[in-house]
Amino acid sequence: MTKEKDFAEVPQEALEVIELFEAHGDALRFPDLDAVVLKGFAKETADAAAVLRETEAALSHARQAHRDATERVLAQARRAVAYARIYAEGDPELSEALDQVALARPQKQVERKPRQAKTKRRSTHEAKSEEAEELPFANQAPQTHATQ
Repeated sequence: MTKEKDFAEVPQEALEVIELFEAHGDALRFPDLDAVVLKGFAKETADAAAVLRETEAALSHARQAHRDATERVLAQARRAVAYARIYAEGDPELSEALDQVALARPQKQVERKPRQAKTKRRSTHEAKSEEAEELPFANQAPQTHATQ
């Protein structure tokens, strides 16, 4: 078959069927389905996966550009409000209007970690019994030795 890396995104089961059809040549050939047709579908799948990777990269870049632009506009809005507060010192109405402005604070860039599947909480009794199963001799009574 063609280079394995070319078909990395194709399900293994489909690749096995393609190899089977290639190995048996004319014996496994049907009017609208043979190794060549199956390979065409595998190539279509691989091409779609490449487009998906490129699109996801572009989306990630666009999201970062949006976050950056949002931070810039908020920074300038905060700066504008600071200037306006100085200007409004003698104008109680403008000062009150500026006090009503609620601007978001700058956010630190925090990388999100993928969420882990929630696990069932165990009771203390379950946890202790599991620990006891793991420890050798955990269920044996302590032995006492008599000294003479």
